[in-house]
Amino acid sequence: MGAGFFAISVVVGITPEMLPKVVVSSPHLVYAPYRVDIVGPNFAHSAVRVARKKVIVKVFEAIQSLGAVNILCSDKTGTLTIDLVRVSGLTPSSGEPSDLPLKLA
Repeated sequence: MGAGFFAISVVVGITPEMLPKVVVSSPHLVYAPYRVDIVGPNFAHSAVRVARKKVIVKVFEAIQSLGAVNILCSDKTGTLTIDLVRVSGLTPSSGEPSDLPLKLA
């Protein structure tokens, strides 16, 4: 009896993960066997751009939230690599180049 309830709960729990993921890329539909989500063409294009830069993202929707961040505080401990943070470029909201952010970093 207990094993039956366990089996049913496992099936119910994994069903959403096994549903197909549909990516809307105008005008075609692309099938990927993960879960059901409808994603617009801009989101799909961004996913391709991120993948080309070999960025590993666990939750892709978090990138949209990260784009709205004004200040990012990070603790780079060197657990996986060396303990060095490199800034490759900065663009202030004014659009004009400034050395001030690099001096403050």
